[in-house]
Amino acid sequence: MCFKFSVLVTVYNKEQYLKKCLDSIVNQTYKNFDVIIVDDGSTDKGKKIIDKYMLKNNNIKYFYQDNKGVSCARNECIKHVTNDYFLFVDADDYIDTNLLYNLNKELCKDSNLDVLSFNMTEVSEENKIIRVLEKASFEKCTGEDAFIKYILNDNYVYFDTPWGYVYNTAFWKKNRFEYIEGKVHEDSLLTPIVILSASSVVSTKIQGYYYVQSLNSITRVYDPDILDKRINDIFNNYRILIDFVNSCELREESRVYILRHFAYVLLKIPYHFNLKDKKNYFKKMKQIKFYKLIYPKIGRVKSKISKVIAFINIKLFYYIYKSFEKKSIFII
Repeated sequence: MCFKFSVLVTVYNKEQYLKKCLDSIVNQTYKNFDVIIVDDGSTDKGKKIIDKYMLKNNNIKYFYQDNKGVSCARNECIKHVTNDYFLFVDADDYIDTNLLYNLNKELCKDSNLDVLSFNMTEVSEENKIIRVLEKASFEKCTGEDAFIKYILNDNYVYFDTPWGYVYNTAFWKKNRFEYIEGKVHEDSLLTPIVILSASSVVSTKIQGYYYVQSLNSITRVYDPDILDKRINDIFNNYRILIDFVNSCELREESRVYILRHFAYVLLKIPYHFNLKDKKNYFKKMKQIKFYKLIYPKIGRVKSKISKVIAFINIKLFYYIYKSFEKKSIFII
């Protein structure tokens, strides 16, 4: 059985990475796919590079829009998808040339999947491997069970990126998923919602996505104004996520694990902030009533104490958590 894929690429001033990205896509050993590129108002020479690939590859579709941000560009990509499944590739990243072949092989085992997950490798701009990221692997299960398996993975890695997944087009469009435009970390909001909404998820051991650690990434370049927006967007995202989780029909145990996971993520974010930015971050944590994310498990005294400390003094709680985490003690 052959499934047809769409590979979605959003581009904004990535000419130095674009050739490697597109080479990895057009040279796939599996040929039943198209490439949808949305140019988000680039001002560099990326379009000339894309034109050369379009002359040699009739399966590439190119769309241009004024600069509106990556969320809008991803949404625009999805509007043009007509194939069975789709996946995202950022323009500064690249994929293994056997990725689509391996994904199709996996989908042939069960053609009725909403989401199929695969793994990624962090690499430097010089293509040196930094670390291999392995999400939990598991057979077909619900989105709720999948989310819990990701959370409890001993080799914990982030799993809220848009890439690293193949999405069933009918499932996505039926649910009318959209990235919120104008947000930083928009993927960390939508990907959990997509997973929790899925009826069927499979997580494989396939390695096939190379995540390039760009020095110019918006999350790596320090700018007080950008960081302030980033902090605001993070907390707005988690307000939406918390409301979504509380509105879902989930097992109560699952709800507890998921909300505690959100608490864990929020605690890790400010590790490398300066004191001024940490102060701003703690203020935001207090505003969203962070302590409510710490559900005390039955008979677990430490969790109850943690919740009280977080309620009284979020800054104190953060530093206690950080010191305990170094000793691999999970106190929430």
